[in-house]
Amino acid sequence: MAAAAADRVPPDGAACTPTDMSDRESRVSKRRRSLRVLLVDDNSASQQAMRRIITNAGMLCDLAGNGKVGRCRLTLSNPH
Repeated sequence: MAAAAADRVPPDGAACTPTDMSDRESRVSKRRRSLRVLLVDDNSASQQAMRRIITNAGMLCDLAGNGKVGRCRLTLSNPH
C-alpha cells in the first residue's frame, strides 16, 4: 500500500489531496471511455475473457475472429 501511495505524489513533491486524485481518476476514466480496442483472437473463450477485462477497464471493445476480419474492420473504421 505504501508504494501505491508514493506513486500518487506529484513530481514536485506537493501532497495530493483526495480531490486531486478523484479529478485525475475522472480525467483518466473519460479518456478510457473514448478508447476503442479491436481484439483479434480466434479463440472465443479468450475473446470473452479479454472483452470483459477491456470493458471493465472502461474501454469499448470490437471483436474479430481472425486477422483478415480484423484488418477489414480496422480499414472500415478508419478509411483515411
